[in-house]
Amino acid sequence: MHDTTHNATAATCQNPGADDAELAGERFTRRTATGILAAIALLTFAFSFRNVWALGLRLGVDPWIAPLVGPAVDQSVIGLLIGIRHLALDGISRRQLRSARLLLAFSGTATLALKRTERSASSAARQARRAPDG
Repeated sequence: MHDTTHNATAATCQNPGADDAELAGERFTRRTATGILAAIALLTFAFSFRNVWALGLRLGVDPWIAPLVGPAVDQSVIGLLIGIRHLALDGISRRQLRSARLLLAFSGTATLALKRTERSASSAARQARRAPDG
């Protein structure tokens, strides 16, 4: 069975009369998408590190293990983003990437939950300290 999904790069490289402007535009698009992906990965790590570390300490995780939880979750998201992008550029079909995308959605949801949980817990603690006794 022949997969009808073709990689645009492979098709362009096989066509000796391909326009150089098209290749330059494709290169620019790839570099821009890769740059945006790297920026998202760095910002995700930067914003979640402190929150997840504080959440781990609040939940009683050992102080030397707590800072490792955030990067582990973030690295799984980053690895999935890079892996899915690489496989998509190599011509893997959307159907074949479905399980990786589902895992990415789960990891992203876990990352969001870790960030929101610490923020909500610290907000509730501040409100409890402000509440009048009695």
